[in-house]
Amino acid sequence: MKYKKRVVIICLLVLLILNIYTIFNKQVSEQAQYDVTNNSNYKEIVYPGSGHIEFVSSSTGHINYYFENGKYTKEQMDEFTSKFTSFQNILESKFKIPLEEKVSVYVSEKNILYGKDRKIFIDSLSIETVDVTVAFLQSIFGDTVNYGLCYGIACYINENLYDASFSANIENKDFRQYYSTNENLNIMDLTIPVFQNIYFSEEQNNYAYSTAYYFVKDLIERKGLEYSIDLLKKSSELDMEFDIEYTEEKNIWLGNIGATLKCEVPAISIRYELLLGKKASTYPY
Repeated sequence: MKYKKRVVIICLLVLLILNIYTIFNKQVSEQAQYDVTNNSNYKEIVYPGSGHIEFVSSSTGHINYYFENGKYTKEQMDEFTSKFTSFQNILESKFKIPLEEKVSVYVSEKNILYGKDRKIFIDSLSIETVDVTVAFLQSIFGDTVNYGLCYGIACYINENLYDASFSANIENKDFRQYYSTNENLNIMDLTIPVFQNIYFSEEQNNYAYSTAYYFVKDLIERKGLEYSIDLLKKSSELDMEFDIEYTEEKNIWLGNIGATLKCEVPAISIRYELLLGKKASTYPY
């Protein structure tokens, strides 16, 4: 009988502790949210790859900013916030890329530059690069969007925004000859593995980046930026509608450059996700 009483008492104590713990966590969570929206010195710890980094936050209407704690001066943080907010506003007003939900931007030299799930991890205070624009697009449309479309659109934006022209030593006649060989045609998928040296040679990657630039430039000239962005959005879904439409657009471009081969619609939709960190790899899913 005494044993049963002890068990009951212990159970009651455990329930009491769990209840107190739940209430405490809820209060901390609510306080954290309150701190962020009121631009206080709330600190968040995230894990970008290896180790952890402590960030100090600030906020604008559409973006939450997090800077590595103790790394940047107030002037540096204010200047970055001003530049990035202006960048976002221009993307919305000029390029019709709205932020329907808030985005969080994490700034630290320890970061690996990428965008995912409405989060952008940036490794420097400089934002005038194609890679930052790619990360921004991936953060709002999904990191599994077709990388070639994403890269080409980012190049178009940066050329118009920063007057930063794309440098390539490949001419149309080179594309025509290159894509008239079956073994080279798979590069036209323009998915992440094409842009990774562990899968393809330096020459192949050079063709991949140049193809993405010229293909998307032609696409925007023919059908406009809005259509190209809509196609980018579709690419994040495992939907054959995208693959059929995308294959048609690739074949139009191949015909325009005089290539003798055409791409085939894949049997199933395949998208790729890049895993970042010490054991970086790429896999289909």
